[in-house]
Amino acid sequence: MSLKNTVIDVAQSPKVAGATAAATTAMGSFLDWLPDAVISKIATLAGIMLTLCLIAVQIYKLTNEKKKRRLLDMQIAEAEQKQRPDDIS
Repeated sequence: MSLKNTVIDVAQSPKVAGATAAATTAMGSFLDWLPDAVISKIATLAGIMLTLCLIAVQIYKLTNEKKKRRLLDMQIAEAEQKQRPDDIS
């Protein structure tokens, strides 16, 4: 079975639909129980954490890409140096 068919089967499953409905209802009931000030503070903290995670991932990707580029540049320079005839004057 391909991945596409598996995803479609899971998305159309009545069990998944029931679980999603139950989770949504439970989350709504929990949020009604909390005061509005707490919900806004939790949402703010969650937003800050997600933003920090995104920034960290982007910095990691950029530094990793920079290291790969430096390594590739060094390999190209070494290959060019090996291909050049030595000039002894």
